[in-house]
Amino acid sequence: MRRTLGLLAVGLLTLAGCGLPPAPAPDPPSPPATVPSPSHSPTPTPSPSPAPPEPARLAAITAARLNLEEKAGQLVMLGLWDATGSTDSTLAAIRSGGILFLGQDWELDAARATADRVKAMAHTAGVAPFVAVDQEGGQIQRLRGPGFEDIPSATVQGTWSPAQLTAAAARWGEQLRAAGVNLNFAPSADTVPPGEAAANAPIGQLERNFATDPAVVGASAAAF
Repeated sequence: MRRTLGLLAVGLLTLAGCGLPPAPAPDPPSPPATVPSPSHSPTPTPSPSPAPPEPARLAAITAARLNLEEKAGQLVMLGLWDATGSTDSTLAAIRSGGILFLGQDWELDAARATADRVKAMAHTAGVAPFVAVDQEGGQIQRLRGPGFEDIPSATVQGTWSPAQLTAAAARWGEQLRAAGVNLNFAPSADTVPPGEAAANAPIGQLERNFATDPAVVGASAAAF
C-alpha cells in the first residue's frame, strides 16, 4: 500500500515536470470597499408652532375654568319682549347665559337698566353675559326712540356705497353699546331671487335682504 502511494506521488511529480501548465495564480485581493463618510450636515431645527392669537388663548383658558353648568349656560339666551318681563327671578334663571331683546318696545333707558342687571347677576367668573338684539333696520329694529336712529331696511341699505354703509353701521353700533348691548344679530346675508320677495315670508316680505344679487349682498354685509 505504501509503495503504491509512493509510485502515485512520483508519477504526479513526473507529469508536473512534463509540460503541464502551471496552476493559475490566485486573483489579487480586492481593495477594501470605500465607505462614504457620513454626512455631517446639521439637523434642521423644527420651526416652533405659532402661538395662538391672544383672544383665542384667553378664551381657551377661560373655557377650561368653567364647569359643565357654566359651559351649557353659554349656549342659552332668554328672549325678553319688554321691560315688564325682566324680573329678577326671570333674569336669575340665566345667570350663566344671556338675554336677547325682542319685540319693538325697548327704549334706551329700559334696555340699559336691564343689561346692567343681567351683568350684575351673572355668576360665571371672567365671562360677561351676552346682551343681544336683532337690530337690522326697517321692520326689524328692536330698540327705538331717543338715542336710536330710525334704521332703513336692508333693501335700502344695499343701495348705499360700502363706505356710507360702514359709517352708518358704526353709528348704530355705538348706539347699541350705549344701551349695554354687546352682540347684534345683524346683518342678514340672505339672498332672495328676483321677483320672489312677496313669496318669501322670513326675508323678502320684511325687506331684510340687501339685494337679489349675491355679490351685492356679500359686499353690503361686509361693509355693515
